[in-house]
Amino acid sequence: PGMDLPTGTVLRLMKAIYGLRQSPLLWYLTAMSFFESIGFTKCTSDVCLLYFENSLGSIIVSVYVDDLTLSSTSQALIDWVLLLTRKRFPVRDVKPLVFTVGIHVKSESGFIRVSQKAYIEKMVNRFLQNTERKRKIPMATNFNLHDEESPLMSKPNGVKSYQQIIGSLNYLAHSTRPDILYAVNTLSRFLQNPRENHYEAAQHVVEYLNSSSELSITFRSVPGCINRLHAYCDASLTSINTPDGRSTSGCLVFYNNNMVYWKSARQTVVSLSTMESELEAITLAVHQLKHLQHILHELHRTVHETVIYSDSLIAIKYLLSESLMLKPRTRHLALRYHFVRKELQEGKVKIVHVPGQEQLADILTKPLSFPIFYKLRCELLE
Repeated sequence: PGMDLPTGTVLRLMKAIYGLRQSPLLWYLTAMSFFESIGFTKCTSDVCLLYFENSLGSIIVSVYVDDLTLSSTSQALIDWVLLLTRKRFPVRDVKPLVFTVGIHVKSESGFIRVSQKAYIEKMVNRFLQNTERKRKIPMATNFNLHDEESPLMSKPNGVKSYQQIIGSLNYLAHSTRPDILYAVNTLSRFLQNPRENHYEAAQHVVEYLNSSSELSITFRSVPGCINRLHAYCDASLTSINTPDGRSTSGCLVFYNNNMVYWKSARQTVVSLSTMESELEAITLAVHQLKHLQHILHELHRTVHETVIYSDSLIAIKYLLSESLMLKPRTRHLALRYHFVRKELQEGKVKIVHVPGQEQLADILTKPLSFPIFYKLRCELLE
């Protein structure tokens, strides 16, 4: 734009320009090449994570486009990396971490809190006409997802407005608010043809956030604690009736009792029983635990214990059985369940039964009444 060129002229690009399609890749390759040249090792399990260690200590660099977060046991190492980085790139806003990609980080002695109160307040002012209206839960337990009597959205730019709300909620749910993840994922299925009741449900989620904007995830240091990974996984076979009959899996992963991962997802297969849907959720948990094990291994952290908590006794019995239990009800199960059995038999993962009322992942699989929802939320957010 702004260049006066004869018709048919072709420009040869000598350097990547911000906004062009190849620019992000070229920037990534340039940044990684620089850090590897000064001794950093790029993690293969997460290619935006770099690690360096010497006699002074260790340092981890997390890259998010052009935002770098440095975490180290040594201030001297941080100063060394910043000195070399300034020689290669223009660097600004070097300060203790307070905000990163819209997330507020508060560090105090012994713990770190991450929250998005300012982001939520902007959402409320943007999408809510009545900012005084507040809700106790993100989705009503009697919400009819497939209410054919509800008309398709007819407001001008109604579909676009719905997509903007869901997009904003989706970022929030995956960043710091697992309590709204199930509701957001459910409403995301109707981005192209939302009905009026879907828009009202999205407004309901924002109204809930309006009453709970201060909630945060807290990471606490535990002196002398062995490195431990544990996950809660659950599935709901009859949460909300779906046309395709698929269940919903929920998974929460904790590292040294600090929540580091959460996921709510519609299953890729149709389960014929509760046991099958629970096995699918356990498989999801094992996949993520192995991924985190690989990351921690590359960061020179040894995981001493990996545990999965499930409330399905029949699924646990099937996985721990000495025989393959090739009976009419189970002989059709997919190979991924045998992958889980192998991990259990080799001792890489343990599976433990947890009572249903203590299953934290339940918040990710279906709408809950306020007393149950509040109890589980208090276990995850403060």
